[in-house]
Amino acid sequence: RDQNPVLQITRTCSLICGEVRDQWRALEDFYAAGKTKAIGVSNYCESCFNCLAKDTKVFPMVNQIGYHIGMGKDPSGFRSLADKHGMVLQAYSPLGNKPWQKGADPEILTGNFTSTLAKGHGKSTIQVALKWLSQHGVAAATKSGNAEHLASDLGLWSWNLTDAEMDQ
Repeated sequence: RDQNPVLQITRTCSLICGEVRDQWRALEDFYAAGKTKAIGVSNYCESCFNCLAKDTKVFPMVNQIGYHIGMGKDPSGFRSLADKHGMVLQAYSPLGNKPWQKGADPEILTGNFTSTLAKGHGKSTIQVALKWLSQHGVAAATKSGNAEHLASDLGLWSWNLTDAEMDQ
């Protein structure tokens, strides 16, 4: 068991700002006690960060959001917000997975955009989708028990998408 987990709390809104700050104080205490190396949040928007900014000792280090290729460089301003606060932006469901659908989004797996890029680089559409995130400076939370898939993930660092491809 990991002795230093990254803690996350789920998104709330400005209507319950006091509760947001109370939850965050508990995480700050945990961090100050050396029980974790990092503390972060999930799906926090600007109003949530504004609640924390009022009396926070330690600002969130990570904001984890649903983010994948095809959503643009700065969906809902999350990238700008992370940059403004010096946070790591982390993508969950980097292949567009949805709770009601098994597997990656078909548009990412077989769509024209990712298929064209994949063919041009001799890579899979999944590698293209993960590379697109990494080149945008976004960490991706992935999971696989398949050794072949894990090995192909490591191959992401041996190639790059062009600036023109990244701007599409």
